[in-house]
Amino acid sequence: MIADEQIEIAENSDVCTGEMDWVMDRGRDHWNCNCEKYSEMSPWKVDDPERPDIPLHPNCMCEWRPRLKTDEEIIAAFREEMKEELDVIDGSEWQKDMLEQIDKLEKSEVELVIPGIDAMEKLSTGEKADIHLSPVQLTPVADCKTFDEFQNYMKKHFNVNIDERLRNCDIKAMTESASGFESIMNEFTDLRQSFAGIMVTEDPRGVMSFIPDEKISKGFLCYNPDVYKDYNKAIERSGNIQGSGIHEAVHLAELFLLNRNNPSMTLADKKNAWVNGDEASKIINEAIRIAQNTPEGKNMPGFLLKKRIDDVHFYKSSEVLSNGIKDCKLNGDNADFMSKIIYNQFIIAMRLK
Repeated sequence: MIADEQIEIAENSDVCTGEMDWVMDRGRDHWNCNCEKYSEMSPWKVDDPERPDIPLHPNCMCEWRPRLKTDEEIIAAFREEMKEELDVIDGSEWQKDMLEQIDKLEKSEVELVIPGIDAMEKLSTGEKADIHLSPVQLTPVADCKTFDEFQNYMKKHFNVNIDERLRNCDIKAMTESASGFESIMNEFTDLRQSFAGIMVTEDPRGVMSFIPDEKISKGFLCYNPDVYKDYNKAIERSGNIQGSGIHEAVHLAELFLLNRNNPSMTLADKKNAWVNGDEASKIINEAIRIAQNTPEGKNMPGFLLKKRIDDVHFYKSSEVLSNGIKDCKLNGDNADFMSKIIYNQFIIAMRLK
């Protein structure tokens, strides 16, 4: 369960305080339960014997959110953690570089931006390069003006159907999200074999999601009809409608990579690998290694590199991967340097056979 996962993170992560906030279900107007009371009692210590359980009642969609240490506390802990190693290499150039990096982090002087990235072979060794990323444009699916046009387009181009329960949603909001999704599938056409269709999400908290089938072989792009019934609400909840589709398309790519790279994996192991984000972890770990060998990210801890991409879910490789690629697709050359390295490693992973 998500609640159990969050508790484990709050209890064991080096960047968490050991406290959690009770975050109430979004969108509810009336509360005839104790959720609001427990939320007001936040923060709760993980080991508090009086701490209530989530879910509190049937259909409870509240969640625990671990409290994070401040960047200053994390960096101070990092300095303390490195103390013994720094003493061992006292006087070396490596020690000098490490201390400079920590000092810059503490003073917020690190300017982690590079002008652009090109040649994958250069980036893979941490060498600077110079290719330009252009922000993604709307794809043809965004031209659909009615639900039936949208349905026919998806059937013709991807051989998938759309859940009829989405018929009354705002067509512009739905097709712009689908445009982000389509842009990734157009770039990596092999992903089409893993796309099963468009459905309604079972999680009312989210804007949209990507859900695999029972065999973890194909998956569905899922919309929240409560959000997508109104274009402005979709913008408000997503921040960028097209970006939501890009984000979920990267999860589709994770599913594709999981099946392509592990043809003999049992279903049980495949389910675990999906939940744990194994394929995303491979890409993110390699991106961290490369980033730490660039002037901009030299010796920077991996969790801080990931926090550049996703300050909330940095501990989930799947979310860091999706948000890094979304950053590149929406912002082009202005994307974070770490996002560009992630995108590069994603391309390499997709092109491997």
